[in-house]
Amino acid sequence: MKRTALIALLLVSALSASAQRPAYKKYDWEDSRKLDTLTVAEKKEGGVIMLDKRIIETFFDVVKGQSEVVNYHTKHVIIRLNTDYAIEYYNRVYIPMTNVLELVEFKARFISKDGKIHDMDNKNVKDVENYENAGPYKIYALEGIEIGGEVEYIYTVRKVFRAFGTENYRSSYNYRKIELDIYSPKHIKYDAKGYNGLPEVKTPDDFDDDEKRLVSMSAQNVEGFEDEMYSASNASYPRVEYKFAYNTSVSRSTRLNTWQDAAETFHAIIYSNTSNEKRMAEMLYKKMNIDVMTRREERIRKIESYVKGHFSVRTDAEGPKFETVSGIMTSKIATDLGIIRLYIALFDAAEIETQIVLTSDRFEKQFDGDFDSWTYLQYFLIYFPETGNFLAPSDAFSRYGFIPQELAHQDGLFIKNVSLGGVSSGSGTIKPIGGTKWEQNMTSQYTEITFDLESGLANVHAIHTYSGHSASYIQPFFNYMSVEDRREAGEGIISGAAYDARPKNLHISGYMSDDTLYTQPFKVEADFKTNFYLEKTCDKYIFKVGEVIGSQVEMYQKETRRTDMVLGYPHGFYRSISFEVPEGYRVTNLDAININITDSDSTGHTMMFHSYYKQDGNKVNVVVEESYRQTHYPISFYNDFRNVINASADFNKVVVYFEKK
Repeated sequence: MKRTALIALLLVSALSASAQRPAYKKYDWEDSRKLDTLTVAEKKEGGVIMLDKRIIETFFDVVKGQSEVVNYHTKHVIIRLNTDYAIEYYNRVYIPMTNVLELVEFKARFISKDGKIHDMDNKNVKDVENYENAGPYKIYALEGIEIGGEVEYIYTVRKVFRAFGTENYRSSYNYRKIELDIYSPKHIKYDAKGYNGLPEVKTPDDFDDDEKRLVSMSAQNVEGFEDEMYSASNASYPRVEYKFAYNTSVSRSTRLNTWQDAAETFHAIIYSNTSNEKRMAEMLYKKMNIDVMTRREERIRKIESYVKGHFSVRTDAEGPKFETVSGIMTSKIATDLGIIRLYIALFDAAEIETQIVLTSDRFEKQFDGDFDSWTYLQYFLIYFPETGNFLAPSDAFSRYGFIPQELAHQDGLFIKNVSLGGVSSGSGTIKPIGGTKWEQNMTSQYTEITFDLESGLANVHAIHTYSGHSASYIQPFFNYMSVEDRREAGEGIISGAAYDARPKNLHISGYMSDDTLYTQPFKVEADFKTNFYLEKTCDKYIFKVGEVIGSQVEMYQKETRRTDMVLGYPHGFYRSISFEVPEGYRVTNLDAININITDSDSTGHTMMFHSYYKQDGNKVNVVVEESYRQTHYPISFYNDFRNVINASADFNKVVVYFEKK
């Protein structure tokens, strides 16, 4: 769960009352504007975002005689609609209402291709409590829009004050103009940073006519794009991070809300267990009977599997009952804050040194240690300095050493517990969060085949194993499945490469103990017959050896690649295919098996596909090895990356022939 709810509303008292109007009241659209002229390139696009203007203001408000600090957010958008698809995409306006105190204003209009302005009915609205699991939304339907015209809307919301924020610019359509203005009282200074192609944000020391400080960013002709295969997803798109950085009425040089401030804040919250709660944690630890384990990592794993087996972390849990050790012990339910407090108390009881780590989902936005916005502090991890490994306390199906892939392979804020004069505090440092090595995340397949040419069947004995993160899609869940569901899942794995297979002698292992999750491979073994691999022609048989490894991903992107290649985790594949050449026949075209594709990195290969064979009499063994040894490949590696990905699909097409001697 995101950590923004924990961030104190710092220095609210420093904002003094003002008779000024909020900036949004001085901003409006042109009453009688005409359609913009499109360039030749823009006419070829499905749609164009002509303007995306956003205004954010920290404002001292007086409501019903009560003073409060709020943020006003205004958004003004103009979209040219060139296709029916664009009309379908932009016939609704979605307004997120999370932390919104009031929708102050909404209005929309459509300017037709002949220049007529049609004001929209702003009463055609639907309130959705949790739209696509993204929280509450107001959704306005826009009717009567047509190709060739422009939809224009503007709205303002009054929101709970936050000292940090993010503005995302995600679209498959191009932006002609992006503008962002961040206003604040004269003595409050914001800092901001643009990402993924946005220009530097201007943070001057001058002020507008109302003596308000203005931080601004303006960009022209920002290209939109669809998600690409093997990309960082949302983290690939332009965005701006901003934060409340200085209160010049106190100090012009003292930066606020730093990483160290965050370390002290989170440390104070997490290490606030009472002496009674510490005793409860010690009693629970003794109940686990862990002291008999000599290896530190065994004790860590045992504590984790016990907690994850007896307590649930729920996003709908709120209040002290679910955030204190005593409440959690009673209810068996915790918030993500509560569960890390329980873990820290247990590891203290076990005398195992820990550090708290906070980081972001790198597929939403990769942690940037150079810009100290607390919006990056979204997820908790626990780091063990003595072993160099991590644990994800809130993720029920991750385990020590195998944290969720979106949190690893980037930086994070490490909070070390330090004591001085008997007083405990947190010391913050930005450091890398390690991840697994590719050899730990393997998918392996061992296949032995004999042939019955008369019936056109291949008799197959197959073993599939999955280790580390490569097992994460099934291993942690398998023990909770019914016997029938287990059987169907196992048969599905075995028969994935042969649609007509009916597995026999099915045996599945490597899922019974949560203590060894991901450290022991998940294994499925069975026998089956199939006529999918063998095909008869007039004078020979075709053995589709490439089909044995199952269908593979193809990557033939026609458009120019825009983003780096990003993987969840480094991983590898190993496949061994052993078959006997039928008596009276010889095998030909074996050299088609030999494929060797690697990257061109002169310092050492970071990805590869290599298939080869060995023949000993009538027995042939085919080996297929494939690996991706890092999680991030710059766009300059795109051709190499695509060639390695496609090599496995090319192997699918490989056949050998059985010809009579």
